[in-house]
Amino acid sequence: MRGDQDGKPLTLFVAPHLLAILAVCAGHTVNAVEKKHGSYEASPSMHHVGQLAAALKLDMAEYWQATAKGYFGRNGPLIRDEVDRVV
Repeated sequence: MRGDQDGKPLTLFVAPHLLAILAVCAGHTVNAVEKKHGSYEASPSMHHVGQLAAALKLDMAEYWQATAKGYFGRNGPLIRDEVDRVV
């Protein structure tokens, strides 16, 4: 970090609400959605997402877990319609 003319480090003061806005803006630039099965490792952006998650000590498994109810609750009608169409 650059210092002022006296060589003292500059202190960055940001009001808490501005810091929250910055966090939201930064969060919108991160896309960690896997496009196709198995493409996670091949995507260069996913490498950066992994680095960011490690730096923030973020493990989504602590906060969210896929469930059949959650998946089929949203996608069940679509799946049934597609199965009916094919069969």
